[in-house]
Amino acid sequence: MITKNYINRYRDHIIFEQEGDTILMSGYSPEYCRYGFPNIYTEAYKAYCDVVYEVPDGQPMPLEKFKEVVHEWRDGTNWIMKLFGPLVTSDTDTINMFDPSGGPYIAVGMDMAHFGLEGKVETIKLGEKVTLTVKK
Repeated sequence: MITKNYINRYRDHIIFEQEGDTILMSGYSPEYCRYGFPNIYTEAYKAYCDVVYEVPDGQPMPLEKFKEVVHEWRDGTNWIMKLFGPLVTSDTDTINMFDPSGGPYIAVGMDMAHFGLEGKVETIKLGEKVTLTVKK
């Protein structure tokens, strides 16, 4: 087992305990944490494609491009954002970011080598301790 101590900017002692592909994180104040959820674009992209296909010779942009454009502000002139942005929802069953007040910010895909641990974060689960599943 690998155990690492991280002191955040509020002097909280965040403890990471790694055994294999699992890292347990403790020492933060649960009442002062932010969480992030991945976006779901299925409904928004389908509605966008339905509109574009109504236009003669209409070709929708690829989904990856749509994911960027639907969030661009452009001083309120982005019709894609106005029409389809409200249809983008969050997958509240999946956490992809955890940020206790004072740090450390942890996100899916993040390399835990920064904390002296092994692997990149694949999943984040909340509980008495935060459980991170990593891939080495």
